[in-house]
Order: sequence, then C-alpha cells, then structure tokens
Amino acid sequence: MPSTTYTFANGLAFTSSANNPESMAKLFQGIFMAVFGFQPNDQAGFTAVRVDWQQEGQPVGGINTDTCYIGFTPENDPYSQVRDSVLSPNDDVSVGSQIGYTQVWKLHATLYGPHCMARAALLVSCIAGGPGLDWVHDALAEQSIYAIAEWDVPQFVPENKDGQWWRRSDVELKFNELVTGTLVAPTVAGVVVELITDTGVSQEITIQ
Repeated sequence: MPSTTYTFANGLAFTSSANNPESMAKLFQGIFMAVFGFQPNDQAGFTAVRVDWQQEGQPVGGINTDTCYIGFTPENDPYSQVRDSVLSPNDDVSVGSQIGYTQVWKLHATLYGPHCMARAALLVSCIAGGPGLDWVHDALAEQSIYAIAEWDVPQFVPENKDGQWWRRSDVELKFNELVTGTLVAPTVAGVVVELITDTGVSQEITIQ
C-alpha cells in the first residue's frame, strides 16, 4: 500500500495510505496484463494495456490490434464521506489520531481490436463477476481494495476514426479502498494557571 506523509507548519504530521488515480492505474495495469496472458514486465503487455492520461506519448495500435486503456476516477459516494477516528497515545510527547474511511473508485476501461468484446467480458468475469479469480481478489486485498459486485455489462461502441470504424468496447467497474491514516500532534508538557483573588493576590500553579 502506498504511504504519504504531510508535515504542517504547526508540527502536525499526517500519514495516509490513500491511492491516487495514477497508483490505481499502475496496480491494475499489471493485473490486466496477467488476465490477458502476459508475463510480468513483458513490454508487449505494457503496449497492450495502456494507462490513460499519461503526460507523454500518444495512443498506439492499429485497427486490428487488441489494445486496452485504463483510467480511474474517485467517486463521490456516501461511504467516502464517513470518517472513523480513534485518539491514542503515540509516545511521551505526542498523541495520534487513527483515521479510517472507504474511498470508492470507478475504473473505466476502453478496449479496441477484433476481440474487444470478448476481452471486456473476460475482465468482468475475472475481476468482479461472481467470485472472480482468487489470485485477482488476493492481489487487490493485499492493497485493501475490493471489487463491488455490481456492474453494467460491457458496452459495444464502435468508433469512427480516420475514416474507419474501429471495434470498441467500454467497461466500468467500481472498487472500495480501505484508507487508513494517522494524524500525530505534539502534546503539551504543562500548563501554567494563574489564580487571582478578589483582593488582587495572585498565585501561579503549574500543571504537568
């Protein structure tokens, strides 16, 4: 799971396991490659399964080449708006707030090529349909990501490009990501309380 730490000017430090669209796409790129029969780090697999919205590069593949593009967007789901927080001691000089919530992600996959529909159906069956494949479930569970078993059937949407009709299929799946975070704040060593009587006499008391 990824881990990102933010340190604020007042000394607070926040560490979060939350993914972003790029890290989600990178994780699923490897899973898609394996589903389609490619070996890890196979350059042909990285060409066949592409990540959307890359800063550099351009779409590749011909009209008769099976190619898949994947991208992720966070969903504004009620589950994503609930935060659980538990306060506990961190060490002698700080306390930690353990935070947990569910981030809902939408995966959009666009597949081109002569086998686009069959490959789209394969993705649904292996990742979200019924029990899916055990190794896919386990790989996602290691990252605290779980498929939501509700989806629309893959769509067949041929695209007119360069004066030709390209076979195209779109797939959308949703996932829950369990996000955990820790907010660490320094504690106060002591407090000085000044007591003033009605006669103007004052006394300071230090509370450790």
